[in-house]
Amino acid sequence: MDDAPLSDAAQIALGSLVVTQAVALSRWIAESGPRPLTPQQVLRRPDIPVAAAVIGVTVPEKPRTAADVLALNRPWSLALDTGLLRADGGTVTAGPAFATWPPPDPEILTAWLHGLLTVSGHETGSPWDDSPAVDILVFLTALQEAAAGVPLKDELIKQASELAERDALAATVFWPEKRIASTTERLASFGAIGGGEVTSLGRWAAERLRDKLAEPGAEELTAAELIAYLADCDEEERDEEAWAWLDAQPDPAEAARQLLTAGASMEPRLRWIAADVAGLLEEEALPVWREMTAVPGMGPHAKFALFTGGVGPEPDEGEWLWLAVESAMVALADKGPDEAVTVLAEVLPGEKLAADDLEHRLAAVRASDHPSALPLAAAIAEFVAAAGAEKLSVNQCLQLKVSLARWKPPIWRTVLIPATANLAALHLVIQALYGWDGDHLHLFRVRQATYSDPAFSLEETGDEYAMRVLAALDAGGGKITYEYDLGAGWIHEIALQKRMPREPGVDYPFCVKYSGDSPVEYPDYDSDEEEQPEPFDLEAVNRRLAALGNGGVLGGADLDEDFLSGLLDEPADWDNPASWDNINLEDAFDLPPALPPVRLPEEAELAAQARRSALLADLRALADKVRETTVPAAAVDPVLLRLAEEAELVNRDDEELVPGEDVGWLDDLADDGDALEAWEYAFAAVLDTTLEAADGSDPLVAEDLDLEEYGPALVTRLFLGWRNGVLTTELSDTFKAAATADLEAEEADGQWQEWVDAHSDPLRLLLGQLERLGAVSVTDDAVRLEPLGLHAVHSKLERDDLSVAVLPAPDKMTPADLVLVRMHGSDDDLDAELTAWADSRGEEQAARELLAFAADGNAVTRTAAIMIVSRLGQAAEPAWREALDRVELRCYAKPQLARLAGLDAEGTELPAELESHRADIAWLIADTFGPFSHFDLGQETFPFDFAELIRTVGELVKPDEAFEAMARLDHPDAEAVLTMIGKHASDKAIAKAARRAAYKASTRRAARR
Repeated sequence: MDDAPLSDAAQIALGSLVVTQAVALSRWIAESGPRPLTPQQVLRRPDIPVAAAVIGVTVPEKPRTAADVLALNRPWSLALDTGLLRADGGTVTAGPAFATWPPPDPEILTAWLHGLLTVSGHETGSPWDDSPAVDILVFLTALQEAAAGVPLKDELIKQASELAERDALAATVFWPEKRIASTTERLASFGAIGGGEVTSLGRWAAERLRDKLAEPGAEELTAAELIAYLADCDEEERDEEAWAWLDAQPDPAEAARQLLTAGASMEPRLRWIAADVAGLLEEEALPVWREMTAVPGMGPHAKFALFTGGVGPEPDEGEWLWLAVESAMVALADKGPDEAVTVLAEVLPGEKLAADDLEHRLAAVRASDHPSALPLAAAIAEFVAAAGAEKLSVNQCLQLKVSLARWKPPIWRTVLIPATANLAALHLVIQALYGWDGDHLHLFRVRQATYSDPAFSLEETGDEYAMRVLAALDAGGGKITYEYDLGAGWIHEIALQKRMPREPGVDYPFCVKYSGDSPVEYPDYDSDEEEQPEPFDLEAVNRRLAALGNGGVLGGADLDEDFLSGLLDEPADWDNPASWDNINLEDAFDLPPALPPVRLPEEAELAAQARRSALLADLRALADKVRETTVPAAAVDPVLLRLAEEAELVNRDDEELVPGEDVGWLDDLADDGDALEAWEYAFAAVLDTTLEAADGSDPLVAEDLDLEEYGPALVTRLFLGWRNGVLTTELSDTFKAAATADLEAEEADGQWQEWVDAHSDPLRLLLGQLERLGAVSVTDDAVRLEPLGLHAVHSKLERDDLSVAVLPAPDKMTPADLVLVRMHGSDDDLDAELTAWADSRGEEQAARELLAFAADGNAVTRTAAIMIVSRLGQAAEPAWREALDRVELRCYAKPQLARLAGLDAEGTELPAELESHRADIAWLIADTFGPFSHFDLGQETFPFDFAELIRTVGELVKPDEAFEAMARLDHPDAEAVLTMIGKHASDKAIAKAARRAAYKASTRRAARR
């Protein structure tokens, strides 16, 4: 179909009754707020009259459910299908498509057709096959070709027969008048029929359906066509079609080569499919995987395939990170930003990051060399900014009621689990709740679908690892069932009671309520005496559940051990893995390459503090004492003794201590360098030996606790929170969880308490030594690194080739220093530093200096400096007014001045000097997208959205007009940005306009030479 008829068809789709009503419903939800849903994912009864009034339809007097009101359910189903609405966790909100509605013509047509097929499938009772598509094609073709005077019913039978004979499609010839009337009404409401004739939209739909239904079998496709085809298949169909294609290929290795070569240049979701299909060939594909290790786009997949097959080395950290970004991009494409965040939380665990939060995960993503890293991070950040971090599944939990079916009196358990858990995790939770021994098959039923462990190879059963509990409950209308022991048939009914925020510091899952004892799993039917069930023990059950959540299957690690498992591996072994000098902090804790700036005293002040260290005084006193008299080893604290031995201040002679080779090491610390060197040596020794010394004093106590490497982990965490310190409870919980991660819950508590009873709390013991050394300060609530500790960790990070800037005193700082804080620190860091810096020179002068720096900087530093100035409020007004004379700043100054004056930057009531022009918008676009124009984005396309940028400056300008203005700019990134948009914009009209402007910009640049 030509562009003009295509555009006409799209306009009819947008103006159709059902689409208009679907948009109206979305606008109502967006403006009035979320609405509760029934388990069937429709509005509750009180909202039915309101929704009907919104779209102008009438409803029966007492509707049983909203699904029974056809005039309401049809646009409701379309809105959900197209993303105008989003049903999640028992509520409905405006969907992601509403914010950008209407989409470009091709996208609206695709969404319209998919919605028509979905609604038709539900209304005709055939939502799972091609029947709706065949019926619509028959009807539209019959209506177009019916001769004058020939009843439509006769033409329908004729077209159905011909379609069945010609294309072997199961087209029904049963067309009663009632069915003809309902189909006519439905197609008319969608705009496919108008005035008794097929519209251009209907003709487009018939043409598209004819092509879709006539697609060749998978075995006839090229590798590239197969990958694209499989992307539209469900999981079961995908495997069948993939094997059909593979079986038809004469050479399995060549088939793998074609798949991987085609997939290498595709977008992540298609590339992942290509790798999956090649993986089906197992050993036959190994030679091709080896060929692919150096191929861009497929190399990390190849390394992973060879590693998991046991025939290749483990991918390096960069390749694991690349695969993590790839998997999150697949999740983004398949299920949206929330699932992408969940995948990142699974494959980038907290212990591999500077902090276990989204901000640090996105920092890791941005540090990847994956071409989609920046778009992924941007998509997630935009989603979180709009939806709120508290709404993310990773920050939510589900309250489920798990009941044994058909049991009197009732037996049930109420349990809280992470909202990100999958069915495989829920299986383990139910096993713990009911005390089953796990020796039998199990499966979940979600309406007509079933899920189980793929290792069972049950027919027509989906992968329980790939289905999240929340998605299953949504598909099941809020309820699903779990059957354990398919012979005995223990049926469990699982109902979602509510979704709620996760509580900080709470271990999930845990059981909150119960009724009844668990039945005897293996009753003795030959016994005359009835066996009594074991009484339900809530505490014991929660200990078993805690073992699942605390570093176990629900603790953030992916249950599928074949899925990016290397990301969860421990760091490489060293000769002494706990050694401060040997450990690499970046590798061990997956730190980003640049960390927030810190402030340190001068060396002389640090040296003076080192000389005042109480622990160094203790060591010096012990060295003096052994030089004067005999000292029994048993009379010295074992932790202090281990330090003294490590420093060779003392040696053992049987049960006594004698001077060591360096007994005079601490005698003269007058030189600043010597004092700091001695202190840093003691700092490393404290981290390396404190817990080991206590543990070694009684090696039979709590021998299964793992206390290695937590000294370095502790001070690294404190360094990252240097400004405000870290809560003692957070450190304590983390410390205990890490030390007992490999133990069962009951054993973990026992061993921990045994160690505490023998040596005191290990965290308090280590902090006590560090505090006595002068490295930390400890209060009841928090722990904070002191300047000496900050200096020691900073020096270590620099030795590990990490960038950590040191800030000068506030009055000596420059705008560049503040920008560093803005780019790498937290909002609290920036507020503290900006306040101190502005106090040293006045807020008005601070604004002038920052704007001067912004004008002379690049796009990244300029936008950072602009955001800092905006925090100064009214005091910056004179500087903003002066900035109107700088082309680099004008686009920022105008809306800021309007805001400070209480004017609407988006309105029309602006003074002439504050009205934005095309050149302002052009500069803003170049600044915003300039940093991305220097990255290799591969073949990806993106929906470049200029609406928000244009809104901030209040000028309505079409993209092509802004591009023309960019071509005339003296902005260093303008041409590169236009080239990037021309290559990667998903909207063809925007891409074309950008390419045209990029050509003009290059011509202008050449003319200036």
